[in-house]
Amino acid sequence: MPLSPVQITAANEVIHILCTTPAGPRSKRKLGEMFLELVDKDDFPEYYEVIQDPKCLNGVLADLRANRFKDAQAVYDDLNLIFLNALHYNREESQIAKDANALKGVLEAEWTRRPVLPPLTRQTSVNQRRASSEVDIDGGMSESEPTNETSRVAQSDEIVQQLEKSVPRWEGFGPSGWSTTIQLAGGLPIVEQIREYKDARHVLAGTRLSVILDAVPDMDPKLNFPQVRPISLTLIETRLRAGEYENPQEFDREMHELFLKGRRFYEAGSDTYGNILLLQRFYQALTSASPPSGPPYKTTTNWASLPAGPGKAKPLNAAEGEFSRAVTTFRVSTKERKFVEEVEYRGWKIRVADWLHLCNPDDPSKPIIGQVFKCYELEEPARMGQLGVTVCWYYRPEQTIHPPHRQFWEAEVFKTSHFADHPLDDIIEKIACQFTARHIRGRPRPPVWYPGFPLYVCDSRYNDRERIFVKIKNWNSCVPEEVRKSADFMPIYPFEAPVFPKRYPSPFLNGGRGTGGLGESMEKAEGDKHEGGGIGRKRPRKGAGGTSTVNQTDYAGPSKGLYVGPPTPVTTGPGSTSLLSVPLTATTSTGTGSTPVYQYQPSLAVQPQRTVSSQGGKPNEDRSMLSAVGGLSVVGSQNVILEKLPPETAKHFDRDPQTNEVLWFASPPVDVAPPVQKPRHSFAYLNHLAKKRKLELEREKERDEREGEDAGMDVDAEEPSSSVDAPPKISVDEAWRKAVRAQFS
Repeated sequence: MPLSPVQITAANEVIHILCTTPAGPRSKRKLGEMFLELVDKDDFPEYYEVIQDPKCLNGVLADLRANRFKDAQAVYDDLNLIFLNALHYNREESQIAKDANALKGVLEAEWTRRPVLPPLTRQTSVNQRRASSEVDIDGGMSESEPTNETSRVAQSDEIVQQLEKSVPRWEGFGPSGWSTTIQLAGGLPIVEQIREYKDARHVLAGTRLSVILDAVPDMDPKLNFPQVRPISLTLIETRLRAGEYENPQEFDREMHELFLKGRRFYEAGSDTYGNILLLQRFYQALTSASPPSGPPYKTTTNWASLPAGPGKAKPLNAAEGEFSRAVTTFRVSTKERKFVEEVEYRGWKIRVADWLHLCNPDDPSKPIIGQVFKCYELEEPARMGQLGVTVCWYYRPEQTIHPPHRQFWEAEVFKTSHFADHPLDDIIEKIACQFTARHIRGRPRPPVWYPGFPLYVCDSRYNDRERIFVKIKNWNSCVPEEVRKSADFMPIYPFEAPVFPKRYPSPFLNGGRGTGGLGESMEKAEGDKHEGGGIGRKRPRKGAGGTSTVNQTDYAGPSKGLYVGPPTPVTTGPGSTSLLSVPLTATTSTGTGSTPVYQYQPSLAVQPQRTVSSQGGKPNEDRSMLSAVGGLSVVGSQNVILEKLPPETAKHFDRDPQTNEVLWFASPPVDVAPPVQKPRHSFAYLNHLAKKRKLELEREKERDEREGEDAGMDVDAEEPSSSVDAPPKISVDEAWRKAVRAQFS
């Protein structure tokens, strides 16, 4: 029921107390000052990616005055959420977190002190959001993942296949978005350039990539689009020569149907699949408004518009490394562009929240997976009117640094904080990606996804700067703001029973390639703090210098073996770089016995990497085990097993002062005891000792003389001889010189 005037007055009193509570008995600072207004989006854009329902005291007060609350409990929930947000985003030891915790207690005390306000029956904790802030984007389906995950049952594949049979089929490309720069007279030269094209990998071999476009059979069961007539590159060339196309758009459409047929027939991730995508991007470059110069046609980015892709690209505010380019950002850019509702490209209608495959400049067989956050039209003079999309990148497992024991869902990807602007020519096709809780319950409804189209699943975020995997609890933080409260966002056809996807080991254990590698990472739940503070999702504030690093300690593995140092960049193929950690031992079959053997292969050996130390600019050699054992060959053995060094063992080894990693050496130290150095004293101290000793001798002589006189004896008389010779007496001066020589000997 709406708030009564008495309740409104009481709530206003609580807000006034929250705004005016001092920080201390004599302090002029008010605890509520930092919570009066919302956080500035320009200064802290990352705040709005972490906090899904920002609140402030002035905002709650304005809603209260406008009578927008349905009941008094909703007022308390909003006030409480202000402080929960602060505790969730900021570190526990920070001042703002301490203030939020104090005001949270004040709120509870002042609220319960007023009988006209309802009792507190819905308490929330620091790590929980209230139910109303967790917007249900499943149209009534909870986003929480079942906790009773079990192995896949035998009927799982049958359940999926049965559902996909009932999902409507794709009707084909749309009628709009086709190239307007192609002329029928120029179609034949374009086909000839496609047929003759060779990239850098195939020039020496003399192999033309286009042969695969004539090798795909027609009407394959894997294809799910209405193919009207047989199609191949040779048939398209024949039809061009015969003048069978009525307009350029018909020719353009049939070329893309040919590329689509190749993408569906060949296995994703294979070299042949990559060649199909490379030829498609080459064709889109030839038919763009600004075609490349040639022939011959050469590219260093597989015709992509960006210089680097996932795993190599770095944000614009990060320092560029040897293998990276600064091409992405942490937020959507608004400079010199006009946002539009949708764009059309080669038969696709692309809107906000759609998923795309985009050309990967590093590896065409692994297209970039991205979700559209904005569609735009450039307004800068040099590129006026050019259309494009801003997408959030999702990384594949082989584009992450992860431990070898980590397992991945089938077709799993990871949300990142990388945003990139792509022109429409980079688009390969529309795809779909489901979050885990929805993926195990069903499949997306058209037009989001059709059977046969690529479908991915996402369960976690990945912070590539700190190598942290954070399990996602609230999916609203991952999608564009325009669809967060939409019940129509990615609805599903439900399964008969939950179906969990298959799990697979790290792709690097099976000889996979990628821009990631095996190494240390952290697994955290969303909101949990990691070593060094934070929750694994924060970024440096705007203008903050420096880069963040992970405190890399000993590696955690599942079985026998040892971790051997930091990941080292190694070349695993043309144009690919991996970060690998090498085991201490590698067992190979050498006949009888199981003696560990290190096989040194000069072609695979990695030269020690040199980096510049922060102290005096001295070069530091890579002392990881990769260099110590002779190179990368041991990684390729069949029995690569790693295990964490126990603390009682690791404490005996030296550590790198910069990375805190255990240092390894190729041989033990020389077993020679260091020479024993006698203590050295100053001459002043030695003179003091000599004078002290001389004084003691003089006093001892005087005492002997007195004792001799008392006994009536002459101390200078000759003593009677005995069986044992008495030691010779020395003078005081001789004793002093002897003491000095002893100190310097």
